[in-house]
Amino acid sequence: MGFALGGKLRAELYIDYVDPDAVAVLFDFLLNRKDKIEEGYGGSLMWEALPGRRASRIADYAIGDAVNVEEHDQYIDWLFDALGRLRSALEGPGAEWMASLTPSGSSQAALS
Repeated sequence: MGFALGGKLRAELYIDYVDPDAVAVLFDFLLNRKDKIEEGYGGSLMWEALPGRRASRIADYAIGDAVNVEEHDQYIDWLFDALGRLRSALEGPGAEWMASLTPSGSSQAALS
């Protein structure tokens, strides 16, 4: 969570791991559940695979510039709300993902 380029606030799930292939598998797993996740969130999200990087993100953005100190309380309210809704929306798919892992930690999830 925080400020993004271009005068924006960002609430996000940032998926980062040393193995970019593992990141891609988890991102695709969640992307295949996009409709359910966005319904739980209550709106559209940005699904950013971040090609060429080892990370991906699922995020929501709002207008907000760090220099507008008088707006910081409103930014904090938005971030807490957005992050709470994102966490709730990801709980079901996250549990599904965890259940798909073998004891060795490798995924056996069938991506549809």
